[in-house]
Amino acid sequence: MKFAAIIPCALLLFGVVIGADMVEHSIQIISPNKNHSFVLEIDELKTVLEADAIKDRDVVVISIAGAFRQGKSFLLNFFLKYLEAQYKKHDVLDWLGENEENSTLSGFEWASGRKRKTVGIWMWSEIYTHDFENGEKVAIILLDTQGIFDDQTSVKECTTIFALSTMISSIQCYNLMQNIGEDDLQHLQLFTEYGKVALQHTNTKQFQKLLFIVRDWPYPEDTYYGWRQEIIDEILDGNDEQTDDMQQLRKEIRSSFDEIGAFLMPHPGMTVARKKNFNGSLKQIDPEFLKFAKELSQDLFAPENLLIKMINGQNVRARDLVHYLREYTNLFNNNTLPEPQPMYEATAKVNNLILANDCVRNYSDFMEKQLINLDPYFKSDKLMELHKRAKIDAITKFKNTLKLGSDNAINFQQNEMEENIENHFISFQRKNEEKRNIFIGKAKLHNEKICFELKEQFKNRVLVQINNANSTLNNGILPGVQDFLKQFDSRKMGDVDVSGVMRDQFENVLYDFLSMLNQAFETHNDSINEYNNFMTKSINGIETYFKQNKLKDIHELAKENSKSQLTR
Repeated sequence: MKFAAIIPCALLLFGVVIGADMVEHSIQIISPNKNHSFVLEIDELKTVLEADAIKDRDVVVISIAGAFRQGKSFLLNFFLKYLEAQYKKHDVLDWLGENEENSTLSGFEWASGRKRKTVGIWMWSEIYTHDFENGEKVAIILLDTQGIFDDQTSVKECTTIFALSTMISSIQCYNLMQNIGEDDLQHLQLFTEYGKVALQHTNTKQFQKLLFIVRDWPYPEDTYYGWRQEIIDEILDGNDEQTDDMQQLRKEIRSSFDEIGAFLMPHPGMTVARKKNFNGSLKQIDPEFLKFAKELSQDLFAPENLLIKMINGQNVRARDLVHYLREYTNLFNNNTLPEPQPMYEATAKVNNLILANDCVRNYSDFMEKQLINLDPYFKSDKLMELHKRAKIDAITKFKNTLKLGSDNAINFQQNEMEENIENHFISFQRKNEEKRNIFIGKAKLHNEKICFELKEQFKNRVLVQINNANSTLNNGILPGVQDFLKQFDSRKMGDVDVSGVMRDQFENVLYDFLSMLNQAFETHNDSINEYNNFMTKSINGIETYFKQNKLKDIHELAKENSKSQLTR
């Protein structure tokens, strides 16, 4: 990261605030390397574009490019003023602050003079957001690019900066001085070549809006300032005096962009142009320049005019932009400028990857929702059924959405997507099994408690029946087992797979208990029968003895009585 970017980043890390707001600043997302290549500051980029509040919003990307030292950063700060008023303060009555005593411009760094100020590509850290009534949500991104065609930058580096900003922008502002020259058009040659290749595959234009902003327009008496479509028509329609190559270039430029416009600007005033200590005060800027800077800002960024970035007919989200920038940066970091076909293939690769990721995300969201909403878990066959259905939906979406690239590249991406889905399914199986194990543990404790309570109730009921029965256990006891099993079924936790074994054990315990009682009762009855038999035999023996000895007893008694009488 360059030193210029360290200070604002440090301020963010330490939470420096102005009033209640975090300090906003420009962050470098593409920086030059010593070997004349460029580095994508991926961490910086992700911090902003992958924030939860931003990542899923469609992006409106406004970039400004052009020759160095021609006021690009200065103009961007007018844009920032309007964005701040429209999408943060929600008050555009005096958004520029002309009625304020000390109103100034600030934001992207600029300076007058000969030396370049901006290097690489910079993005404003505040991503302004807007929610449309139809539910569409957008994020508005401002890009400032390194001035091209200076004495320190190679043609390849200049072309790379211009190409990167154009390929990711919904509106590319081409900042020029005084007129639109032939060399300015030739700088678009790379995009027209790329556009031709892409057009062969998709039959759609690859770029959206190209806006020529002509600064210090010297002919207001012929064509006044502001939006002037006739200037573009005059330049791009061509004439018979031009060569075939010049005419062909103009046709290809038109075929590469959906819309091409021109906005003519007056001079900002000599104070701005020459005074080194100009601090952005609106009082020092020519009023006529302020008038048209206001008009341009409002026309570009009013809610009804926001232009969402699209690639291959699909809206680009903030997190998608990270993928495109990474692929394009790698592409342009070769020793030579890329040919149009590799540029198209790089776009196709990212486009199809994003589509595949969306399909996998839809699959994952569906499965995650099913697992969360279900209590407690899915049986394996049901989970497999859901997986197959969600996978088919993902594949169908991938196949039915317009894609870029060759059949081989598309098939490769689909195979990777399906493999990714299968890996996700393994994870869902694991989560489902974890939920199953947790539930089984809870169910076991719950069902054991129920079994214990019902077993005690069953014992008590059996004992009451025994006390009231005066007979065997066979009458009125056995039907009670089924009653208690029904109570278990009504209070148990889990289906047959979870509670079936414990139910069988509980049933066995009840029947074993009855069996033991029956055995004990039978043993008890046997003992009583043996006692009765013994007593009966004893009584019978006594009776027999009495009968056999009864007469003898009477004779002895009479004899004793006779002796007694004789003695007297």
